[in-house]
Order: sequence, then C-alpha cells, then structure tokens
Amino acid sequence: MNEQITTLLQSLADKLGTTVEHLWTVLINQASVVGWCYIVWCIAYILTCFGLVFGWIKWNKLCKVLRKESCIWPEWMVAFTISLAIVSFMALICLCYMFSNLSLALSCWFNPEFWALKEVLSVLN
Repeated sequence: MNEQITTLLQSLADKLGTTVEHLWTVLINQASVVGWCYIVWCIAYILTCFGLVFGWIKWNKLCKVLRKESCIWPEWMVAFTISLAIVSFMALICLCYMFSNLSLALSCWFNPEFWALKEVLSVLN
C-alpha cells in the first residue's frame, strides 16, 4: 500500500485503539454489509416500480372510464395524477442513483479490498 494510506490507517487505528491489520479486516468486512444494504435498496426500488406500473395501469383505466362519462375529472383523480407523477419522477432519480453505484456495489461483493481502499482514499481527498 501507499505510504499515505498506511499513515492514515495507522493514525485511525491509533485513535480507535486497535491495529492497522484489524482495521483493514473491519473495512473489508464492512464491504459485505454495504453490499447487502445495496441489495435491500434495489429490492425496495423494484417493489416501488411494480407499484408504479400498477398505478399507471389503474390511472389509464380510470381515464378511459372518465372519458366515456364526462370531460371533468374529480378532485381525487387530479390528486392521484399529481402524486403518481411525483413518485415516477422520484423513481427515475433512484434509477439514476442505482445505476451510478452499480460498479461500487459489485466491487463490494467481488473485490472488497477495492471497496475498502476506495473508502480510505476518499478520506485522503
């Protein structure tokens, strides 16, 4: 490892009252925890997307019914449309975040040393 990284790890280990080897092991173990958190986050996102698909299907059916009956939307339909649009926009932001962190999440599982080194280097910068 680089001297700066070793020095940083040593000073952090001294503050925590442990050794560099133990600190590095903890960082590598933390990578799997971060990986699991990412998986839970992805599952929650997928469930949200299923809810959005259901919401859009329901919205289309309601629009067809309302078009047959009259041209005026009830107040709850306007609120439903606005909330569905807001949640869809938030889901799009979450999708961008999920894809931007995909390589980091994969590195947590397949190369935890890289993840730990990236965390230490982020402290240096």
